[in-house]
Formats: sequence, structure tokens, C-alpha cells
Amino acid sequence: MPARTDDGGVPDREPDAVPEGADARARILHAAAFGAGPASVAGRVGAGAERPDGAPAIVLPAARTPRELWWRAVAHSGAGYYARAGGDLAALAAAGAGPGWDALAASTAASLLRQMGGHDRAAVYDGRALARIAGAGGGAREPVAGHAAADAWTGLAADRLGRGDWRSARRLLARCREQCAESGREPARGKQTPGSETETSDTGAPPRVALRLHWVTAETAMTAGAPEAAVAAARAGLEMLEAGAFPSERHRVKTLLVAAAAEAVAGRPGAAAALADRAHAAAQTAGLVPLRWAAAMLLAGVTENAAAGAAASDVHACHGILVARGGGDPRLMRGYL
Repeated sequence: MPARTDDGGVPDREPDAVPEGADARARILHAAAFGAGPASVAGRVGAGAERPDGAPAIVLPAARTPRELWWRAVAHSGAGYYARAGGDLAALAAAGAGPGWDALAASTAASLLRQMGGHDRAAVYDGRALARIAGAGGGAREPVAGHAAADAWTGLAADRLGRGDWRSARRLLARCREQCAESGREPARGKQTPGSETETSDTGAPPRVALRLHWVTAETAMTAGAPEAAVAAARAGLEMLEAGAFPSERHRVKTLLVAAAAEAVAGRPGAAAALADRAHAAAQTAGLVPLRWAAAMLLAGVTENAAAGAAASDVHACHGILVARGGGDPRLMRGYL
């Protein structure tokens, strides 16, 4: 793959945005990653043989630029094709596209490892992303590098949460906000909630970055024993999406899921079940198997009787799909990791 910055040599811009003049192939990749989701493109490229679970295989077009490789990796990971995502990230890392894309490949790999429970290994890749940006000098202020650094800081915070260390997570989230300020996008601090001084209700950061901040802020508050602060952060993310801030179905589902978890921790199982049910249905429609799995697990915990049984059954079904797609063994991603 050519080591160029973008289609036709156009300089890098926001990595989750569609460049002007993008062709149908690029738009398919973007739709799978940051639009209606992987299922929306099933059957549009290739034959798409039916999978054991009855869903058509997700067959994505080839990527021609670093941006499209990243979109392809994100789309594959969203559908649970972790081995394919690892291959995409390996190609991106080998493309020589510059520090921003190198760092974004590393921070995205870290996200995949976290999905498979590898928080310690994920921290290594988030650290690699930050080191690549730090060594880039002035290039670290490019939009792609800014996204990658924010992803790495929030990722490191999530990794600390995987070990129960919410105090370190708070400090890392604060550093992410500082990074946004340094790049000229200072998040506005919202009304602070006791027990969580890092909450935000609005942000000047790019929408995708802001949503990730809301997610990890909510998760940090849950771990810290501040459920209402968690609910506030999760609701701030939902308000962003309802206002049309970012058209990604994957991000909408994840935000619903974080809000459901926050309501559960706050002792409101009815509200949690309603949100988790919405997340589960949307994830199934969009072909987002990892999020469908997480929503089913939450539903099994906050519902009873037949509803809990159906959710538990889907947990097992999703696990089988993910194992078949490479999610059961991080070694299948050794092409990059």
C-alpha cells in the first residue's frame, strides 16, 4: 500500500471524517466503521457467505490509504473480526504514513486488547502511541496525532480501571483534557459532582474524542463508588449523540451501554434494563457483536425470568461467534501485536 497521507496526497485531517470526493469504496468503509455499522455493508462487497449464526459475512473492500486502513480495522473490530483487524493495523503500521497514523494504529490495537481482557498489554501499546507522538516534534499537533494521543490517554485510564485503580485513571483523564487544551480544543468543565472532579458536561474536543472521555469518565466514577457522577457523564454522552454530534451507530450503542451500566450501579435496574435492551437491539441490527455480547451480559444481570434467560442464551451465542472470528485468542492478532 502506498505510504501517502490521504487520497490524492491531500494532507491529513480529522481521521474519522470522509474526505471530499471520496469514492463509493471509501464510503462503504466509513459506513462500516463510523456510520450505520458493519451489517449495513453486508452483501454490498463480495458474495458474503452465510456464517454459522445465520448472518452474512462482512466482506469489506480493500483499503488504499492510511485513513481507509484505519477505518477497515475499526469496522472489523466492531464486528468482532479481531484477527482481520490486526492485519489491517499491521498494514497501517508498515505504511510509513507518519507519527499520527503510527500512533493511531497502536492506540487502536490497545483498544482491541482491552476488549479481550488484555489490559496490561494494552497499556504497552497506548504507551507506544504516546511515545511515537512525543518523538514527532511539531508533527504531533496534526489532527490525526491529536486523536491518537487522546485515544491513548483515555485508553491508559481504561487500562488502570481494569486493575481497579480509579485514582490513576482520573489523573490520566485529566492529562487527556490537558492534551486537548494544548491542541487548541480545550474541553469545557461541566458542573462538578462530589467525588468526581474530572466530570464534563460539554466539550470542545472532537466529537469522537469527547464521547470516549464521557465513557471512561463514567466508568471511572463507577469504579470510584460515585454512581450519580457516572450517570451524569453517561447522560452527557447521550445528549451529544441526540444532538447529532457524531453519526456513528457503534458509538451510540456503546454510549447506551455505558449509561445502562451507570444506572445499574446507581441501583436503578429498571432504567438499566431499558437502556441495555436498546443497546442490545441496536448492536444486533448493526452487526456489532462485541457490544451485543456486552449488552446481553448486562441484561442477564438486571432482568429476571424469561428475559434473563434469553439474554444469557445470547451471551453464549455471541461468545461462539467471537471465538470463531478470532476474539478468543489474542495470538491470532500477532500480525500486528
